Amino acid sequence: NLYIGGAFHHLNRSNQSFSSEDEDLYYSRFTVHAGGEFTLTERVGLVPGIIVMSQGPSFQVNTGTSLRFLLGKSRTSYQAFQMGVWARISNKIETGVLNDAVILSTRFDYDNFSLGFSYDVNVSPLKPASNSVGGFEFALIYKICGQERRNVYCPNF
Repeated sequence: NLYIGGAFHHLNRSNQSFSSEDEDLYYSRFTVHAGGEFTLTERVGLVPGIIVMSQGPSFQVNTGTSLRFLLGKSRTSYQAFQMGVWARISNKIETGVLNDAVILSTRFDYDNFSLGFSYDVNVSPLKPASNSVGGFEFALIYKICGQERRNVYCPNF
């Protein structure tokens, strides 16, 4: 399974200023993402991914990989568990590239539901601002699947 996608935000660069003298425009934002799953064994797969975002003078790259363990699969049921390590890299205007965080993630898939959890560990010089405390993130996903087409039914990423 491979995927690639992209998005373009703020096409019209709307003006957010309070007066006609100010020129406070949103920069357009570009997003490109790609990834997939590579089977290592019948029950284990490698799930790498990358997302690149650029808006005006700022950019951010999240990249990493997870290991997916297939717990059970049939025509009507799917269960898997995955865990991975990711990195968030961004720019710091004065010095260039900044390795901002290491992200530890885990996810459990059950049929059309996924429950994910991640923790961002701050590894940048911005540690004092966060008191060296990372950030938690939870995700609940429900996939709305349509009819099977060409033997493809709700791909899993």
